Amino acid sequence: MTLANNKKPLGVVLINLGTPDEPTRPAIKRYLAEFLSDPRVVNIPRIIWLPILHLLILTLRPKHLVHKYKLIWGTYDGPIRNISKALARRAQRLLGNDSGTVVKAAMTYGKPSLVKVLSNMRDEGIDDFLFIPLYPQYATSTTAAAHDKICNALALPEDAQLPFVPDYHEQPAYIHALNCSIAPYRRQIDAGTKLIFSFHGIPVAHVKGGDPYPLQCERTAQLVV
Repeated sequence: MTLANNKKPLGVVLINLGTPDEPTRPAIKRYLAEFLSDPRVVNIPRIIWLPILHLLILTLRPKHLVHKYKLIWGTYDGPIRNISKALARRAQRLLGNDSGTVVKAAMTYGKPSLVKVLSNMRDEGIDDFLFIPLYPQYATSTTAAAHDKICNALALPEDAQLPFVPDYHEQPAYIHALNCSIAPYRRQIDAGTKLIFSFHGIPVAHVKGGDPYPLQCERTAQLVV
């Protein structure tokens, strides 16, 4: 695999975390089993974690999540998959079908899997890729996990150098987009309403191990302000 050139099509892969196939107990269980088995997500020693996962979490948790997934499920699919595919379609329209670039959405866990998406694109003659995880801030449990999946799918070592965007937490266009999303509420903010930034959490152990995620979240918030 090489970086893109003008003679070959470029495959842009937008990577999101994933979602169950449907809002049912078996589908949720399959998804959680794949997601929570990844050492990047839970880095407790396998001999301790896997019995807990299979005997407790996968036995009890899925049934409690069915109602919650049904509440957010769209007419045809789950929101993460719907939005990711819509984003890929919009990017494709902006680039144009004759641009030599093909944009697809893929999931680290669940469907459409990175393995399947990459296989389909390679069948179409695409061998040059740009991988963009849809995580503005880098975290080992999300961004690094996606990198691992790509390497596995392409039969590459985990430390392979890929055309890969690790983060864009201070990219001007991203900061501008966040400000645009806040703009309709500017009058309330000017009147004294507080604006709270909420980011997904990661384990303290990851932070102590040097994960840059918290600092990048703070930087994003500072730039938006």
